[in-house]
Amino acid sequence: MTNPLITIVSVFYNRAQEVERSVSSLLAQTYSPLEIIIVDDGSKDDTADRLRALQDPRLDIRIQRNQGFTNTIAAAVKSARGDIVAIHGSGDVSLPHRIERQAQVLFDNPAVGVVGCFIENENGRPVGLRSQRSLEAQMSYHQLLNTYPISHGEAMFRKSAFDQIGGYRSFFAFAQDHDLWLRMDRITKFSIVPEVLYVRRRFDNAVSADPIKMMFQGYFADFAQQCADSWRPGLGDHIDRYGNSAILMRHGSRALGKRLNLIGLMELAEGSEDQGRAVIASNGAQSHSIFTQVMMLIANISARRPAAWRMIKPLLRRVAARRRARNSSSISP
Repeated sequence: MTNPLITIVSVFYNRAQEVERSVSSLLAQTYSPLEIIIVDDGSKDDTADRLRALQDPRLDIRIQRNQGFTNTIAAAVKSARGDIVAIHGSGDVSLPHRIERQAQVLFDNPAVGVVGCFIENENGRPVGLRSQRSLEAQMSYHQLLNTYPISHGEAMFRKSAFDQIGGYRSFFAFAQDHDLWLRMDRITKFSIVPEVLYVRRRFDNAVSADPIKMMFQGYFADFAQQCADSWRPGLGDHIDRYGNSAILMRHGSRALGKRLNLIGLMELAEGSEDQGRAVIASNGAQSHSIFTQVMMLIANISARRPAAWRMIKPLLRRVAARRRARNSSSISP
């Protein structure tokens, strides 16, 4: 029996040094047949030239002016010829059996529409507390949020499910995958291959390396959840009903407040104090918890009381180190 075609989609932007290694990991997949769509979204370095130099009949290299990640990946997935689509983060590495192992889950479980896998950071550190997970063959996305959320780069899904819920939404400049999974959760099940099949790299221009981008990611992810909670049969969710104006329906979130406080704490203690204060100030407008008020006081001291700040900062660094250790093994949507 002939295997069905699977499409892999990867969007590059200013990652020239990672082209050969990352794309080679896709060409080394044990599964066949594959369509591999690689898009350069207006890179300013020589990413496009390095992609053009790659030669393989499975590759579909597309060079374009910058359209933004969400619009670019939406168009690429829409054009996929395969009934199954796998996402691959630019610069990351898919281990040789990744596509084969994930596809087998979809072949064996018709009710499953989205598949993830165990992943590691490039330094070999596992992502997620695997020993504390209880994974089932078929889970809801909300179950996964409490065990092992699927990150974007590792995901494989049925294109029919993607099309049925309308694909990516251009509103979500960040957290577009979280919004996608929440909407797919209404029509299909999720699964995880309990095997490391994906290695994630950390880049200076990645969301996880920029506190302001992490703040935006948090706001969009939180609003995606609020949209999911607002969904009603025949009416859709906030965005379906009100378009981009739906952002005016957003309300404060305790969970987001905790996340932004953590980001601000880390930056004040170990990174850019200006960016840390910016994140904390933003959180102060949407969260009124006692911890948020304390963080705003600390941010004010860091800006206006140098002598007091020199005394407080070492303690803050110790607190940040403990918080980082507690959160380093989790994936945030």
